[in-house]
Amino acid sequence: MQLAQRAEPIRRCAPAPCTPVLIVGLPRSGTTVLAEQLARGATLVNRGEMPFLLYVHDQLAGQTWHGQEPNEGRALWLAHLRQDDMPAKSHYIDKNPLNLLALETAFALCAETRVIWCHRDRADNALSLWSQSFAHADYAFSHRFEDIARAQDDCTLLRQHAHARWPDRVIDLDYAQLVQTPEATLRDIFAYLGIDPPAGVATTTRSAIGSASLWQARQPVHARSLGRAHDYRAWIPELDGFLDC
Repeated sequence: MQLAQRAEPIRRCAPAPCTPVLIVGLPRSGTTVLAEQLARGATLVNRGEMPFLLYVHDQLAGQTWHGQEPNEGRALWLAHLRQDDMPAKSHYIDKNPLNLLALETAFALCAETRVIWCHRDRADNALSLWSQSFAHADYAFSHRFEDIARAQDDCTLLRQHAHARWPDRVIDLDYAQLVQTPEATLRDIFAYLGIDPPAGVATTTRSAIGSASLWQARQPVHARSLGRAHDYRAWIPELDGFLDC
């Protein structure tokens, strides 16, 4: 993961008709659960893990940002977020974890973009990643604990960089906080987004889920996974390096 900035930033575009909400972070850090809970708000829609911001980011990479390319890229991204909603909602969630690599593009194309960066206890996250079978080649790092540790370190650096660069547009969400105090945590996030929260917290989700968390996200919100890595360290000694951090 690279922290270097573009040599020539994108010129800022006009105000957007909606607010993209990017939920980013390593897989198995609560991104799907958070998106499902937030999508209960009347003015917010969860579009799942969309590829379009990353596509636009890759298409614009290395260009000098003249002409209509940024405007066309923004139109493509927003069109897929809004789709054919009538009337359009005010906020749309894109929870592709890899969007954390395209934040410079996201904020330049749409200054209204807001980012919620999910993170989790290193050991619990490592165990969950290693135990999950991911179909996407981008998550091949989850097969080895050494690679998981490296990805966690890189993600932490990116998160620190994002907070320093966009302090008013990036907030953190600790997985433990979400599952231990979901009502208060979600109220704070809705307030950050400028949205009135719905009444109560759903116990399960009814929407279609296409990510690797499809089974876990359908369970009631619970804290049983907190500290789970401690229960496995006798059988998986590689976890010691994460538990000692």
